Amino acid sequence: MLALVNPVGLWLFPLYEGRRTPLHSVLGPIERGFYRHSGIDPEAEQGWRRYAVHMLIFNANSARPFENPTALTNFMQMLSIFLIGVTVTY
Repeated sequence: MLALVNPVGLWLFPLYEGRRTPLHSVLGPIERGFYRHSGIDPEAEQGWRRYAVHMLIFNANSARPFENPTALTNFMQMLSIFLIGVTVTY
């Protein structure tokens, strides 16, 4: 884990400054396709009320884990939590 600190930091710093990173060319088309198919406008503003409601929905969804987890059910739960959280916050 400690070995990932420097590479991740070197990637996150320009990302948060709004500069392009090498991953933009790889992940950019995937992100744009996801936005297009989800009906998300990445340029639209989100107010604090909408953000609060969507965070409550996201947390309610992740509050009850599966009773008998397997690798597949854990993966499906993580994927659904991610997708639901992303789609309801936009």
